[in-house]
Amino acid sequence: MKTSLLILINVLFFYAFASGQIQPTKRPTEEIINSAVLLKHSAGTGSGIIISNDTALYLVTARHVLLKEINKNHQFKDSNIEVTSFQSNSDSNMVFIMKINLIKALEAQNLRFYTDKDLVSIKIGTLKKDVIFYKPFVSILKGNNALNTYPLKEENYLLMKQTKILTDIIIVGFPTSLGYGNQFDFFTPITRKGSIAGKNLTKKTIVLDCPVFPGNSGGPVFALDSTSPILQIIGIVTEFIPLADTWQSSQFEGLSHVFLENSGYAVVEPWDYVMSLIKLMN
Repeated sequence: MKTSLLILINVLFFYAFASGQIQPTKRPTEEIINSAVLLKHSAGTGSGIIISNDTALYLVTARHVLLKEINKNHQFKDSNIEVTSFQSNSDSNMVFIMKINLIKALEAQNLRFYTDKDLVSIKIGTLKKDVIFYKPFVSILKGNNALNTYPLKEENYLLMKQTKILTDIIIVGFPTSLGYGNQFDFFTPITRKGSIAGKNLTKKTIVLDCPVFPGNSGGPVFALDSTSPILQIIGIVTEFIPLADTWQSSQFEGLSHVFLENSGYAVVEPWDYVMSLIKLMN
């Protein structure tokens, strides 16, 4: 009886991870950490997450990671982006790397973004019987089809109205600006813990009591609600909230300078808007 039970557990474990789809758990695990992906292009780096439903895979990140706004028009910072998914935090060689042609993705209507929200999503492939068929604008540079994805199921995410102030959260990303002293590996995901500090109902954003830094933009935020049996994604990191300190000259009237520092608070675009982008591409 014990042998049969052990075999059944092993079979279920293999099935759960054979497709590379992460099964959310209550406590932070290496699989949850590796749900974040590193985004690189000629203008810099950022973070993102690859999510999947029953039929497709999507890359989600902050809009400003990929696009810049000039005279109210949005332009790509680079025509291509390199996406790295880490399979193991203990082995930096276990990676999956793809290149996405953003212009071709846009032309195929598989790239959508908001002009008034800092979000962008790219449909990078379709799923058939757990087999991934990548879009023509996606090139695989390294690795196999065991790509880490976060399952897009209703129980795995919280909409803005469902989030609760003071709930503990975890952000995952690649803050490449934290390089002094060489204590950080720029190219493996790192977490930070904080809490939901409030909601901006006018701008429809969530405010975190959690420091973020350049490179964190586009990374996922997970709620650690004690009433839920699993980690639930609540949104995407977009920016830190600056603390302004004004210096005024005592010798020259009108001469002043404003210094901006990281206040320790961050802005999150709620998962509601990610779902709306996904629906546009279905």
